[in-house]
Amino acid sequence: MGRHRNAGDRRIKPRSWRAPQPTLCVLPSKLWVDSPPRRRLGFGLFALLNCVRRLSAPSAGESVASVLLVPCAPFDPSDGFDRSQSSQGPKGFNHSDHPGDKRMKVILLMSDTVRWDYLGFYGGNFAKTPNFDKFAAQSHVFDKAYMASFPTVPNRRDIFTGKACYTYAGWQPLDAYEVTLAQVLGQGGIKTQLFSDTPHTIKDGYNFTRGFHGWEWIRGQETDEWKNMPDDVKLPCAPEKCRYGLEGVKQHLQNINWWKNEEDTFVARTSKAACAWLEEAKKNNVEKFFLYVDTFDPHEPWDVLLLDEYRKMYGIDLNKELPFYPRYAPATYLSAADIDMMRRIYAAEVSLTDKWYGKIIDKVKQLGMDDDTYIIYTTDHGFFLGEHCFTGKSYIDDVGGGGGIQQVPFFEEVAHIPLVIHEPGQTEGERHKALTVSQDLFPTILQMFGLMEADALGGFSMVQMMQCGFLSKEAWKLDPKTLHGKSLLPIINFEEDQVHEIAVSSYSITHKTPVQGRCQITDGRYKLIYCGDGDIPPCTYKDKCGDHPTDIKLGDFSPMLFDLDEDPKELKNIIKDKPKIAKELHAKYVAQLESWKVNEEYLKYRRRLDI
Repeated sequence: MGRHRNAGDRRIKPRSWRAPQPTLCVLPSKLWVDSPPRRRLGFGLFALLNCVRRLSAPSAGESVASVLLVPCAPFDPSDGFDRSQSSQGPKGFNHSDHPGDKRMKVILLMSDTVRWDYLGFYGGNFAKTPNFDKFAAQSHVFDKAYMASFPTVPNRRDIFTGKACYTYAGWQPLDAYEVTLAQVLGQGGIKTQLFSDTPHTIKDGYNFTRGFHGWEWIRGQETDEWKNMPDDVKLPCAPEKCRYGLEGVKQHLQNINWWKNEEDTFVARTSKAACAWLEEAKKNNVEKFFLYVDTFDPHEPWDVLLLDEYRKMYGIDLNKELPFYPRYAPATYLSAADIDMMRRIYAAEVSLTDKWYGKIIDKVKQLGMDDDTYIIYTTDHGFFLGEHCFTGKSYIDDVGGGGGIQQVPFFEEVAHIPLVIHEPGQTEGERHKALTVSQDLFPTILQMFGLMEADALGGFSMVQMMQCGFLSKEAWKLDPKTLHGKSLLPIINFEEDQVHEIAVSSYSITHKTPVQGRCQITDGRYKLIYCGDGDIPPCTYKDKCGDHPTDIKLGDFSPMLFDLDEDPKELKNIIKDKPKIAKELHAKYVAQLESWKVNEEYLKYRRRLDI
């Protein structure tokens, strides 16, 4: 465990059309190759019949889809796996003999859409976060933590794979070829459990639960098709102040219509489930586990409006306009009073999350687990609450008729995120200026369990195919050197001051257009906002933008440079004054992409910086 020093000042859409998803039948190549032609024909007919069945009579709620029969890569006996020792994975990795603590536990608490500057320990003085502040005062606080891939789904893919997935993927299901954190930990003899009310990583086959020994989805957040009554739901504000109007949030309002009190809220139900699991783990003497808890709060819609305690806490008046599901657009559609009330509602949602995540942190201590448990708290991104004359985190044309989407500059309100790591038995806090990015959590957690020392990590997964009860053993292997993230334990243990030269936050670069290619590149002081190269279509959006030079302008993809030490609010673009610094940051960015062997098809749109 690292040394601890005094911390000093510790206040530091509507439901979219669902694209048809193919049913994937993975067939081991050996089974395919060894099968006679007649049997291969049988496999093909099985897939064809299933396709015809779905086209003629799809199940309720099931999209018409094709069935794909895919022979997987052949198993190579020389690839380092010893099939006679399948429980140990590849040669050189024996989970029963790694150097990690035999009783180590790790809990990762993820909240969606947390503004770092709304937390008391980061200097926020509006939202009340006593539990997070107390937790941070006894933990390692990272002052320059940044999201990597944006937004919700890609960011969690970074954490689950250790890769900056903006370099090769977008908002999409977790691909079968990805080796996940839960898989690696499970093969290492660590019990894994997931509790989540964030629907987007689970619903519609997104499959981010893959590899966990157990998981539970707490239903009802945002667009989760859970409840469908009543039809006459009411909005607390004018429809034009909500993303997609009434239709954009009707599903959510139906989902929460049954609530009676605070314990019915999503974060409460998710946190209670996690606490109950911790009690069960204690009862069953589980010595090593990884618990992942993921709540969509304080992401909008902000349903804290239903709770009298929080309305009183923040002076939220039910007789006023309450934009609880704001548009992703220039903030000119809101009055100053609307913006003030929106910020109050968001702060109340942050306080609600603080209370219930505080219960999980307290439960660890109550159960006597604090001496052998790491607790990590972070988020995926922030949110504009009127800053830079914008609300949301990207632009969605939900009123102009075009239905388009455009990524907007990653100012600190969105890109800068909280990251807190509590070591086992830690009682004093520590601040770190090291740059961190989301994919760092994968190798950090592996090293917490002592699993980063092997040359290769691997094992087998049982995959169900063709029909119920037909299982096949599929091998997987991961070389830790291919990860894009870096373990943060050397920072915590005061062995290193930095693990990254730059931190990059980015939307997927696979779109090959500046319209969707936003990123920010920072060395901790200077920050370059960059869009890449490529064709830019004419801007036809009708929303009126703000007048300040750094207010978000639709259709403007010019690079910007800011000095975060001198201008933390990013109000003065200095790229014309310091073009050399901008070019140096861009060169480091391109070099990093090259070192990761990013496909040149995408990389070629990132090589040029015009100032």
